[in-house]
Amino acid sequence: MTRDGRSAPDGAGRCPEELGELCRRGIEGCEARDAEAVRRVLMALIEALNFDYRDAATRLFEVYDVCLRRVDQRQFELPFLVLSRMRMTIGTPPP
Repeated sequence: MTRDGRSAPDGAGRCPEELGELCRRGIEGCEARDAEAVRRVLMALIEALNFDYRDAATRLFEVYDVCLRRVDQRQFELPFLVLSRMRMTIGTPPP
């Protein structure tokens, strides 16, 4: 619920399927070592954060920020792990 009592969608308007699709694209980008593709996915995830839930959103922002820095260094292991676990948590099947 948001502060005004309305139900809050996952990811500030993104449904689980959309978040799962973002994760899939990010995982594929990590596997291809495509920094730009992974960066786009991480930025979309950051934009989807719902700061009505400040603690959770802040923690996720920090994780995504670390992942962005790793991608900038062409280190894809951590972003791959984060996106894979996120996808499993969301419950979308692997490709």
